[in-house]
Amino acid sequence: FISKSLLEGTPNNWGFYVSNSLPVRHLDALSTQGHPVEVNRGVNGIDGTIASALGYAFGNEKPQVLLIGDLAFLHDMSSLQLVTKQKGPIIIVVLNNKGGGIFSFLPVVKEESVFQEFFTTPHEESIKDICYSFKLPYFLTETLEEFSAVLRGLEKEPTSTVIEVQVERSHTVASYQHIHEVLLKQFTVVHASL
Repeated sequence: FISKSLLEGTPNNWGFYVSNSLPVRHLDALSTQGHPVEVNRGVNGIDGTIASALGYAFGNEKPQVLLIGDLAFLHDMSSLQLVTKQKGPIIIVVLNNKGGGIFSFLPVVKEESVFQEFFTTPHEESIKDICYSFKLPYFLTETLEEFSAVLRGLEKEPTSTVIEVQVERSHTVASYQHIHEVLLKQFTVVHASL
């Protein structure tokens, strides 16, 4: 729902950049919006995402929204020093599930002895403290309504900002499974009627 809200709420003259891992998969699987989306795929994984988004914004000379996961944010937090030097504003939306949530979709999730430490890589880093150390405005939004309100306010008065959205890792997998089941039932009904 965050991705839908972003795509509906992002003005057409703004760029929209998406991190690898779960954020781009959220958009690919769940979004039906037509707003252009940029993503840096390939061997880079999650490294350098903030720098890439800033470079894209610089080249397009327009405001930018970046949707990024917490680990990608932490991997490239040194690039936050460039945000304050950016000509146009960039709004960084951090989906924080306290680790690598994408691995919860893989069979290795059953290997409890290694899963948390080597795949989820949980952390207790404070996105808020990191933002303050780089003198960046920061918001924590706990509901979709709060998130949409912050986004609308920034659209009216654009300024480089970080918005943190805390996400329960287990809810992500459960939501995908529910959506898959609903779609499978609809497909089965349509297929049976043919």
